[in-house]
Amino acid sequence: MNRPEKRNAMSPDLHFEMDDALQRIEVDENVKVVVVTGAGGNFSAGQYLQKFFRELENKPLERKRAADAANRWRWERLYNYDKPTPRPPPLLFRAQWTSGFPTRSRS
Repeated sequence: MNRPEKRNAMSPDLHFEMDDALQRIEVDENVKVVVVTGAGGNFSAGQYLQKFFRELENKPLERKRAADAANRWRWERLYNYDKPTPRPPPLLFRAQWTSGFPTRSRS
């Protein structure tokens, strides 16, 4: 992620691009390991609220597609990836979604 001026906040476009890129490189025999980083000293501030929520407020299908891509690359693809990916220890925190906002609980 390379938007340090916004602390690498994740937009719908970023979610679509990450989902596509991870799908492509998963089957690329030249790629041996995948490390996802954020530029500028921050991994990510989270969702880019204006782009993800405000601009898609009256576009439920686009918002659903963006949410699906976001969840797919961050959870399904990385946690079930066929190539090594650094992961947090399993007993750290597990994200849970309540009313559209993330909360954390111990696993």
